[in-house]
Formats: sequence, C-alpha cells, structure tokens
Amino acid sequence: APSAGASGPPVSLPGSPALPRASTPCGLSGFSGASSMLTKPLQGLPAPLVTPTQPPGGKDRAAFEAGHRLGPLLGKGGLGTIFAGHRVTDRCQVAIKVISRNHVLGWSTFSDSVTCPLEVALLWKVGEGNGHPGVIRGLDWFETPEGFMLVLERPMPAQDLFDYIPEKGALGESRSFFTQAVAAVQRCQARGVAHRDIKDENILIDLCRGCIKLTDFGSGALLHDEPYTDFDGTRVYSPPEWISRHQYHALPATVWPLGVLLCDMVCGDIPFENCCALIRRCLTPKPCSPPTPEEILLDPCVQTPADKAPISPSKGRPTPLPHPCFPRPSQDLTTWNPMVTPQGVSVDLVIQAV
Repeated sequence: APSAGASGPPVSLPGSPALPRASTPCGLSGFSGASSMLTKPLQGLPAPLVTPTQPPGGKDRAAFEAGHRLGPLLGKGGLGTIFAGHRVTDRCQVAIKVISRNHVLGWSTFSDSVTCPLEVALLWKVGEGNGHPGVIRGLDWFETPEGFMLVLERPMPAQDLFDYIPEKGALGESRSFFTQAVAAVQRCQARGVAHRDIKDENILIDLCRGCIKLTDFGSGALLHDEPYTDFDGTRVYSPPEWISRHQYHALPATVWPLGVLLCDMVCGDIPFENCCALIRRCLTPKPCSPPTPEEILLDPCVQTPADKAPISPSKGRPTPLPHPCFPRPSQDLTTWNPMVTPQGVSVDLVIQAV
C-alpha cells in the first residue's frame, strides 16, 4: 500500500462498502456567525454514541446545519480546528473537526469511486463493529469545496494529557493510562492502521470515567510491511531511524513514541526536549556565551524531578544519579531491557511489562 502522507492517487480500501456521493456542496464561510454558535452550555448527559459501520458519506453544509449546531472553539492544530457542538435531534455533545482541503495528507477511494480523506477512512476502519473504548469514535462527516467537517464523539468533561500532566505533575495513574493507550494502539494495528502521531496532545482523558481516548488520525496510514519514507507526526516523538535515515517501519516506530509518552507520564516531561536546549547552549560557537558548570548542573535536563534545590559548587562534582527510564551509558541496551531486540519491540511485550 502506498504511504498515506505522500501526495498521489487515493488509497483504495478493499472490501469497503459504497458511499453515497455528496450533493452540491457549500462553502465553510459563515461558520463563525452567531446563528450557528452555541450561546450557552448544554445540560444533561449525552445519549450513548454508536459508530456507523461505514462512513455515512460526505454530505454538504446544508445537511450539516440541519443536523448539528457548531459551538465555540476547543483547539487548533497543524491539520485542523476543533469546535464544540451538538446534534439537533438529541442535543448530544460532539466535537467537530474542520479540515482545510489543502491540509488533507492522504485520500481514500471506495468501491464506487467516492473519495474521502484518508483520516476519515482510518477512523471508521478502527471503529468498525462496536469500536474500541480507547479510540475516539467518528459519527459523521461532511464535504465542502474548501474542506471537510468530521463529527466526533466528545467525552465530557475531558482534558488532553498535554494540559493534564502540567497540572498534576508526574502521574500516579500512569500505569492505567499507559496500559489503555497501548491497548488502543493494539486495536489500530489489528484493524490495519498506523496512527503515526502518538503523543500527549492526542490522548484525551475522560475525567469522569478515568479512561483515555486516542484521537487525531490525520497523520495516519494503512499498515504495511515496507518502510515508510514520509512522516507528518511530531518530531520530538519521531523514532531515531527517521531522524537518521528518513525511513522507518510501522511497528517499531509505534513503540518509540509510547516510550516517550510513558516518560512524560512518569517524570512529568518528555525526554530530549530540555536536553536538546542544553546541548545547543553547550555547543555555542561564541566563546563568551557558554553556560558555566554551575548553570549546567541547575538545568532540568540533569536534575531529577525531586531535586530542584541549587547545587553548591563547594561540595565537589556530584555523582550522576541513574535515571530509571534510560540505560547507563556503558550498559548494552538489550541487556538493560529484554524487550529491546535487534528486531525491535512488540506492543505485546510492552503490555506484558506493564
């Protein structure tokens, strides 16, 4: 199967049911008008959400406005904008993702030549049947000349891990959240989908139930054995083979961001980011501006989360403390962690370890 992130002909999903073609589409202009915005929060619990067994077809803006009301902005990412909203029929709270056409990274063609964004196809592929409790559900989608609107399940109240971790610090519920995230990844792989952008911003926490939802399949692709040569995810979560060789295989590259995510949960921050800043400071070409040894020892990269007190230079050079998430420099990676082999790491082994 061709890579999803690359431009080119649409990806065909074998055995996919036919989709009804959209009628004359309308533009996205006017979405911010007062007539289509929610003026106050809705009360009551939403009805149980049921995922259709197939994408219901890219209907036009008139069909969207007949069945949904667009609410306030929830967030904005590189590939789309998320709004709150609700269904007219039952006032069920939903999230509505608006995607510009030129931000669609891949396309999918169904049996009757109906084309939709690959993100839509992947979302419904993972959600077939009863779906999975750890993956956000797609409910409907609509097409206009300018782009697409995806109607998604919206747990309430909810918060993504990106905002949740700074508020809570290192998470005591890391084991539960991480196990749920790995199970969601297992579901994606079982349905032939590579998410390719696993990170804290794409993990939504249902605060009432204490469960997580994997979101945003905009960088995803169909799973295949050949190496991928494109990457549209987040660089600090990208696997080292992509940085060094600009190619990677899906399964090992899926486990790498899970490790970064686990470090984020356990330590309260992702690895590499702070250290990269320190490395750049140390390797500055200007001899008058490098940090002093005392400043280096105060950098968050070389301190444990529990040790934030200034280090006195009179005590001599401290002995570095071993970090529980990483091997010692002299330690072979395969002996440090039996899950690491020359063939990579399987998701099953990660679950067993947890």
